Amino acid sequence: PQHPAFPALELLGLYQDLYLLAQAEGDLWIVDAHAAHERALFEQFTRDLGSAPPHELPEPELLHLTPAQTARLHERDAELRAWGLTIEAFGAGLARLRTLPATLAPLPVPRLHELIVEAALGDHPDPRRDVLGRLACAPALKAGEITLAAGRDILAALNACEQPWSCP
Repeated sequence: PQHPAFPALELLGLYQDLYLLAQAEGDLWIVDAHAAHERALFEQFTRDLGSAPPHELPEPELLHLTPAQTARLHERDAELRAWGLTIEAFGAGLARLRTLPATLAPLPVPRLHELIVEAALGDHPDPRRDVLGRLACAPALKAGEITLAAGRDILAALNACEQPWSCP
């Protein structure tokens, strides 16, 4: 399902290992490949979050929470569990991380668990958006990792986005 105002882009080449040069409807487009890939990943994560059974950690991970994070855990517990994120209160300032959303668990992101918990219990008014936005950035292709084949895939994924105009 293509966004009605976003044209189907045809890849022409790469510029400085970061930008995709594309054409559509007689216009030249310069697309930031990292931002486009980040947008596509964000929308994929948004669609997939909570759609599969949660990933159970082999051993629960003990977390140290601030009083504000503890309060937000109590406020957001049902929402977090709906995503597949299970954090259980475990005494004064402590909690146990038991499950992660299945769509996020395999991401090759350093400090993955910590990033998810910080964003989920942060002061951002939309924790879901904050978690997914942060996690879409890390695995998105960076300068030097972009190939013509990856560029074509990124443009196709961007073309299917509901909001293809910017990174999350």
